Amino acid sequence: MPLSVDAVGIVWSTEKEMVNELAPHCIEYGVYNPSSVDATVKLSVSDSLQSVTSGVYSHTEMVPAGTRHDHAVRLQLCFQVPMVYDAECLIGDSMLCEQACQQEEVSYTGEIMAVEVDSDETGGMGSSTTVGASVPLTLRVKCNPYNRDWSPVYITVIVVACVAIAGRVYMKKKK
Repeated sequence: MPLSVDAVGIVWSTEKEMVNELAPHCIEYGVYNPSSVDATVKLSVSDSLQSVTSGVYSHTEMVPAGTRHDHAVRLQLCFQVPMVYDAECLIGDSMLCEQACQQEEVSYTGEIMAVEVDSDETGGMGSSTTVGASVPLTLRVKCNPYNRDWSPVYITVIVVACVAIAGRVYMKKKK
């Protein structure tokens, strides 16, 4: 589905994405430029998605003048969503945890923007950007249930038992 405002436009195939907590996720979009001037473009997220994503990345790409939507330049936007579901932990916030996924599904709505950037953005002080077009995106965060991992407790018990046995053996030999 193409959308063009001013110079740059976006071709997209999804308005909803299922993402996992703390896992990198990338979405591919097409960017086209029907104007008569080349444009240097990258993808970005709106403020409403910026606050719930981290590590947002899209490389910058030059989109030639006269590029039609059926020959759009492919760009990926990558990001990750933080932990949003509660986990029940026995020790602190991160040890011996389990997640039952009994909460409602969490989703966030915002926009993906094709941002025209100054072609020498990396060389000077500051940068000049113009939003060319934006498309809607809803991120649905999948809850992945898991049980407590008792391995650290078992390992600790084995290590303490080995140290205690070694200490007794050493004390007997010392006598």
